[in-house]
Amino acid sequence: MFRDPILIEEETGLYVTQGQLQFFLNRPNGEIKFEHETIEYQDWDMMCKVYNLVYDMSEEDPKAGCIYWDSVNQCVAFYFPKDGKIHNKLKEYKVDLEFEDDDEYDSSN
Repeated sequence: MFRDPILIEEETGLYVTQGQLQFFLNRPNGEIKFEHETIEYQDWDMMCKVYNLVYDMSEEDPKAGCIYWDSVNQCVAFYFPKDGKIHNKLKEYKVDLEFEDDDEYDSSN
């Protein structure tokens, strides 16, 4: 159930899973924020879509990128090469994210 897509964009195929949506709905006022598509929900929605894209593409090709725990910022983070498969797919879908160069990340982990 956790990985089953439930909200899928027709144009791009980007999606949010059942588990991700349920997690959001469990927040205080989550259902209202979802129904009214608040900024908080829109940000959550996009982050889930990017997470799923990175997850799926890195499963297909582990060298394309990865998801890891950023112990400095205490959050989930993504690593993928600039102008690599994932970065290019995000540009193609016009996903606007802030990118940081992370020379300290060791992709062999």
